[in-house]
Amino acid sequence: MDTEQATREHRISVRLQRLNERLKTYVTSPLEVPEVKQDQLKTSVKLDLLTKLSERLQELYSDVQAMVAETCKCSEDLKKEFYDFAYHGLRAVHNDLGPRVTDLESALGEMSEEDKKDFKRLTGYQVNRQRQVKRLDKMRGLFSPVRYTTICPWTFFYSALQGSERSARCPCNAYSWKNLASKNGRETSRNLFLMRVA
Repeated sequence: MDTEQATREHRISVRLQRLNERLKTYVTSPLEVPEVKQDQLKTSVKLDLLTKLSERLQELYSDVQAMVAETCKCSEDLKKEFYDFAYHGLRAVHNDLGPRVTDLESALGEMSEEDKKDFKRLTGYQVNRQRQVKRLDKMRGLFSPVRYTTICPWTFFYSALQGSERSARCPCNAYSWKNLASKNGRETSRNLFLMRVA
């Protein structure tokens, strides 16, 4: 490995480590607080928390996108580390925040005018971050030359009750959102989880 490559990989490795620390400190740790996990916060407090978490997460996505071009030139091990952070670590939190914001919307009628303005700002973060997620998904194939199997927990739950197993393989660059219909006929959009297979 030449000096330039070694310097690049060290720089990317350090940045990924710091991004992981920021994600844990400023986003995932606050979500683990008992009052948050048990949904015991007042609406105004919850609104403030979700806004701060969304802002932090958007910053993390921006930083990750800025690393793509340089990370593509790194070793496979480092690209996998980037992949795991960008497409698993960040995505898990993104998926977690979405329903929380949707639930908060049900309390919109009880909010003060100031809280309504803050909620509008929160939904703005959601929209912007969804754009970031889509842009990052288009670059997925740059980091995952192997095949993946899509594993949907809801599909496996219902198929387990029926005594059958269903799974679908897709190349990494064909990752997409799919709609799953629940038993009562309502269609819900769920993100499919990916698991690396040998």
